[in-house]
Amino acid sequence: MLRKNLKRILLPGLLIFLIILFPGIAIAENSDQPIQYYLKLASVNNPDIISYQCKVNATYDVLRQNYTNYNLQITNTTTDSKSASSGVGQTDLYSSQLNASLLLFDSGKTHYAIESARQTYYQNNFNLYTTQQNVYITIISSYYDFLKNKKLVEVSAENVKYLEKKLDQITEFFKNGIRPKIDVTTASVELYNEKITSLDFRNQSLTAYEQLRKSAGTTDNMPKPKMISAVTDYKITLSDALNCAYNERRDLKSAIANAQSAYFLIKQTRVANSPVINLISNYNWQGVNTNPLPNSSQIGIQMTWNIFNGGLTDWQVNQLVENYKDLSSQVVNTRLQIQKDVSDAYYTMDKNYETLGLYDAKLDQATENLDLANQRYTLGVGDITELTNAQTAFFRSQAEKINSLYEFLKSKAQLEKTMGLDLFMLYSTGGK
Repeated sequence: MLRKNLKRILLPGLLIFLIILFPGIAIAENSDQPIQYYLKLASVNNPDIISYQCKVNATYDVLRQNYTNYNLQITNTTTDSKSASSGVGQTDLYSSQLNASLLLFDSGKTHYAIESARQTYYQNNFNLYTTQQNVYITIISSYYDFLKNKKLVEVSAENVKYLEKKLDQITEFFKNGIRPKIDVTTASVELYNEKITSLDFRNQSLTAYEQLRKSAGTTDNMPKPKMISAVTDYKITLSDALNCAYNERRDLKSAIANAQSAYFLIKQTRVANSPVINLISNYNWQGVNTNPLPNSSQIGIQMTWNIFNGGLTDWQVNQLVENYKDLSSQVVNTRLQIQKDVSDAYYTMDKNYETLGLYDAKLDQATENLDLANQRYTLGVGDITELTNAQTAFFRSQAEKINSLYEFLKSKAQLEKTMGLDLFMLYSTGGK
């Protein structure tokens, strides 16, 4: 009994001592994390990425299957049959034949099949990369949305404190007969509105966190994003961005690989009726009852030639040619879409970059106006409407400045994605 009581007392005490001594143990799971933490989670957990990785593996297996046509093929056929007839009795016939075949020439059928499968494999690799980038840009956007709304919640909380003090001041003015009751009511409404705004920001922050968790591919609670020192200097021309996209965009490479696969499929079909030459050999064992018969073997060259199939191959080739033309036009369409994507993303980022300084200046002006409105109201020169308008303009300018920063960072990441850059590599240094 004493031993059990000691365990109940000492074990919790020891745990508390360890937490005090090593506080990192207790808070490690809840500590803030940089953006690369979520990118790494998504790279191994996101179901879309996992699904496409399986497709890549499957197309690689198809590619290797085509290579086996060049390998030695060995088969064995064994039979054992029994027959009975009057006067002879039961007869047991057995035989076994070992066959070997090696492809010598097939007019390029296997080669074209391999090249077609190789292009399909490349296509799926490019599509996997595109899928990864789509997941990563969602994570980056959600990450910035969370930080933006977290900052807005903090600023809104400061605004609530300011409005509470302002309400106390106006209430005191009312009690002393300096200001009318409507001023108190107006100040109260402003305070309630700001509290509602703060709740909206908090809800948006939680929504961004849930999107972040979904994109990371986990249902577990994750650490919250870490506040960053934003880098807002980004110099690139539209021409450079387009050239980079044409060289790096995997959806363009995927479209080209898809067309190339169709091209090799045409060449494979065109030689479908051409001769196929194999080196063959076999060895036979056979016997009746328990008496073996002489074994036999042969080696030689076998040629198979489909001389005429009613024009089927010609129509198959025509169908594949039309399919190739369609896929080639999709390559052109993809290039045009890339041009639009990059241009749109570039103009959006450029606009957001230009507005950063404007919102700074706007907040400075709103701050000055609010100070003047407060002084005028305190001196009895200004009215509650002037003060309320100045407060609203100041709060809006605060939110616009914060929003402009994170919208710029999001548009910068979107441009990098449309340029075909690897977001995982770009944002794995922790400095973005």
